[in-house]
Amino acid sequence: MSNTMIVIMRITVIALVALAITGCLQVVGKPQLKEINSKWGKVTESTTEIITTVKVYNPNPFPLPLKDILTEVYINGIKMGEGSALSAHIEPNSESTVIITTYVDNSKIPQWWRSHITNGEESTVSIRGYMVFDLRFIDFKVPFEITNRFKTDILSGFCTNVPERSMASLSLWSPLRRCGEL
Repeated sequence: MSNTMIVIMRITVIALVALAITGCLQVVGKPQLKEINSKWGKVTESTTEIITTVKVYNPNPFPLPLKDILTEVYINGIKMGEGSALSAHIEPNSESTVIITTYVDNSKIPQWWRSHITNGEESTVSIRGYMVFDLRFIDFKVPFEITNRFKTDILSGFCTNVPERSMASLSLWSPLRRCGEL
């Protein structure tokens, strides 16, 4: 090892010890998603807007500049849409509110609906993404994934064992064994 390398290593060690002693060397705590609420936004022929309010907790004694929250929404493995947030400032040791706008591709709804019916009217929604913080010298990305399941019972209203009457007053028995089969 050359003398120059030894000198550089010693200076680095001394600088790190000095920073630690003065309290300037801090560990950055991981921001946390605390609460998520969504509502419908503008609906067009091609997209449906979903407006999501997110509460983010900053465990650090310094503010975190949120650059963006990037999201992708999947239902039953089908990518339904993408979203992003406006820049916001996350205050130290507190919760801050960020608004995310997601646009669902309406052309994907029939594909999702088929999978929902095929799965017995059950679906799994996954929201995957990153919180992106601008730390001036580097973007700090915190990945997240939120998964929930939901079930509906829409097609049971179409299943009936009640006799049907035709216009000629004939009674027909129509026991349906399966409803919603595609």
